[in-house]
Amino acid sequence: MAGKCQVEVVRCQCFDELQCRYLSDPEAGPCQRHKVGDKFEINPLNLDSFAHGEHICPNAWRALKPYVMAALSQGETTECAPALSDNQAIVSCPDGTRPVIFKVTAL
Repeated sequence: MAGKCQVEVVRCQCFDELQCRYLSDPEAGPCQRHKVGDKFEINPLNLDSFAHGEHICPNAWRALKPYVMAALSQGETTECAPALSDNQAIVSCPDGTRPVIFKVTAL
C-alpha cells in the first residue's frame, strides 16, 4: 500500500423533521465536526490517526474506510474491496438525520 488519497466534505445535510421526530435533542442541527470544504490527505503513514478518530468522526470513518483502503491500494484491491469510479467515490456517513457526504479521490 503505497498510494495516497484525499477525502473532501462535499455536503452537510440536516433533516430537521427527522430530528424533531426521532432524536432526544430535536434541535441537534447539522454535524458539528465537519464543514463543506474540509479536506484530508490520507497516506499509509498517517492512516492510524484517522482510524483513531483524530480527524474524521469515527462513525463516518467506518463508512469511508473501505473506500480509503481501495484508494490507497491503487488497484491492488481484493474481492471485497469497493470499486472506485474514475479513482473516486461518493460516501455518506450513516447519520440519517444529519449526514455528511464525502468524496474520496485516489491521488
